[in-house]
Amino acid sequence: MCFFSLKMNLLRFTFPFFALVFLNYSADVRSEPIYLAHAIELEAIVVDDDTIIDSGVKPFDVIEELDFNLFKNENIGDSLDGLLGISSTKFGPNSSRPIIRGQDGDRIRFNENGTLIQDWSASSFDHAVPVDTNAIKQVEIIRGPAAIMFGGNAVGGLINFVNNRIPRQDIESLVGTAGAGINLEQNEKSGFFDLSNGDGQGFSWNIGGSAFDKGTTKTPTFTDNGEDPVTGSKIRNSKAETYSLGGGFSIRRGSRLVGFSVDNFQTEYGVPKEVNHTIDLKKTGVSFLVDETLDLGLLQRVRAKVKYTDYQHHELDESVKETTYKRDSMNARVELFTGTENGLTGITGLEILSSKNPVIAYSEEEEEEHEEEEEGHEEHASLGPLPSTDNRSIGLFSYQYKRIGDSLFEFGARVDRVNVEAAHIHEIEEFGTAASAGEVHEEDGR
Repeated sequence: MCFFSLKMNLLRFTFPFFALVFLNYSADVRSEPIYLAHAIELEAIVVDDDTIIDSGVKPFDVIEELDFNLFKNENIGDSLDGLLGISSTKFGPNSSRPIIRGQDGDRIRFNENGTLIQDWSASSFDHAVPVDTNAIKQVEIIRGPAAIMFGGNAVGGLINFVNNRIPRQDIESLVGTAGAGINLEQNEKSGFFDLSNGDGQGFSWNIGGSAFDKGTTKTPTFTDNGEDPVTGSKIRNSKAETYSLGGGFSIRRGSRLVGFSVDNFQTEYGVPKEVNHTIDLKKTGVSFLVDETLDLGLLQRVRAKVKYTDYQHHELDESVKETTYKRDSMNARVELFTGTENGLTGITGLEILSSKNPVIAYSEEEEEEHEEEEEGHEEHASLGPLPSTDNRSIGLFSYQYKRIGDSLFEFGARVDRVNVEAAHIHEIEEFGTAASAGEVHEEDGR
């Protein structure tokens, strides 16, 4: 494996200087030394070991950029596999999801910069999590009472992936990283870059992207007992191509920070065992942030985040489109950070989630018609494996904690109102003949 990295940064070094002059005068009667010293005023350097937590709560674990880069892998599941309490679904090299203490699916939640990652990865193991590992600056793993402020599907825990698309700190010079790598054994080629700059007076920006191209994964002697059993040294249908590009900026005026970012993620990969099955995934996210520090006694800070996500992936068999999963969603959070004189600290807030989730199945005759007339897919598309739904929810939450000596006491509570409306009711044949089992039928009702 060959890896090349370039990093640019402007560092300032302060060298303190201290001079001491020693003179000795001697005479027959007495000998008395004379000391002359030149006093220099040194600049104070404050060292703070507290990590800035994007989630705002006390995390179970925080993985910073330098540590994450040591075990970073091509997907987020394999990257975090092996950390304390974290494992992976290990569904091939392209779509593995993290597991927290045995909890998977909709029992754990994935956030990106504090807002929900809207995808379909919880519905099936072969659906990838659309996160660019090269853009990650920090990973926050949250469990226990703090996780409940992110909703019922975080009951098993939450992982928040933090990047620098909206810079939180003022930047006054060009700072960047870039890298390229090649793995001849696995036929992998990759590259990435991340650049930040600003005027040092409140305006800062960031832009970054990556590309990854991997051939068929090689492994020791391997037997695939699928429909067409084969023994060899390669995992069939494990190729992948991934591209990402994103950028954003922030403006700080006094105690208020306003930011905006756009991210695009695309990947096309094969699904092992299904030797002709590939998934073409695209996700675009637009985020907006307002963060203001206050001095109002109990209320110390207000933060609002809004994220719009346009997600879809096509499932293809021998390059023929079979099913499309979409998610058009908006996630908004308003958080009030509070603190009292007796040390009780916490967050109280409101979260709104709205999404449209069409699942469309095609026959060969319907594919061309659907591409020509996207808006009328209900009239000619077959029922997908899941019903299309409109989801709307609103939640009120509070998380409070207090330290007493060496002990930490935490309390979390949340109330949600959730409305899910399905366009059709599905009935799946569980029994019957081998030809009819698994077929999806439409039933009356909503």
